[in-house]
Amino acid sequence: MPHGKSKTKKHCRRQPDGPSLPLCRFPGFPLDLFGGPGGGSRKNRLGTDHDHRQGILLRNGERLPDEQRRGSQGDGLLLLRVNGRGESRSLLLPAAVADGDNFSRSLGTRPDAEVKTFTALSDYLGFLHSALAGCRLPQLLPFVNRGWATATRVKKPFYRCTAAAIFIFCLYLGLAFFIPYSAEKGLKRENQALNARLSGLLQQRRQLDNLRRQQQQLAGTVNNYSSKIALFQLLAQALPPRTVIRQLNLSGNTVEISGLSPQASQLLSSLSQKPEISEARFSSPLREDRQSGMERFALMFRFSRKVE
Repeated sequence: MPHGKSKTKKHCRRQPDGPSLPLCRFPGFPLDLFGGPGGGSRKNRLGTDHDHRQGILLRNGERLPDEQRRGSQGDGLLLLRVNGRGESRSLLLPAAVADGDNFSRSLGTRPDAEVKTFTALSDYLGFLHSALAGCRLPQLLPFVNRGWATATRVKKPFYRCTAAAIFIFCLYLGLAFFIPYSAEKGLKRENQALNARLSGLLQQRRQLDNLRRQQQQLAGTVNNYSSKIALFQLLAQALPPRTVIRQLNLSGNTVEISGLSPQASQLLSSLSQKPEISEARFSSPLREDRQSGMERFALMFRFSRKVE
């Protein structure tokens, strides 16, 4: 061993048995502690088999002598011993040969061990409650029936209940997915049918919406300019007699007119008095026209009347 290390061995000593529970007799009522409903054989921690269907204790694969097995199918006593570690041994013998002292001696325990006889299930349940109250969980593990689902009376109901639970779960899961899916598909079909019936109306509505938008754009453009009709009506009221307008320019709200008038200053005064006209002035000096003898003028003003 390198560096002087020595290999130590751990010795496991078998702990002596704890305080044993009393020997138990069950002469008066049926009880299956080992195989569950329907009987059957099972090995315990000591390697001992108990065949409850025949009431025989098998030790290391060998049956007990015939004289001890005689009459086991009739009335008998079930002898059971449980030590402090939870290990158990039992024996079902006819009442004539069932001796608790001999059974105790065969197990290597004291012959003066206490023997309790149970004639009713209620007595056994009370004893079982008091015995389990002082046991730890590891001591109860040998009594766990791991093969309960393999018994004939339990297997069929267990399988039926399991199959029913699986079926109900699958049915619920299928409905949970199918109902929303079918509802969504139905709504889509109804939507498609409505769109097919209302396709003409929807197309007309889209056309009307387009026309309405165009009309709003056109109305906005027109409203930004003065009404020429209103301007012509205003000039017809303000022009002096024999006044001739040869040119009229309209740019936004600005109006420029030029022409001939016998009294151009009177025309400017008349236009300035109108509330719709502001900033009226001559844009060029007045000149006399040789052919007509009237004054040639050019006016500029702002017309603020909008289209209603």
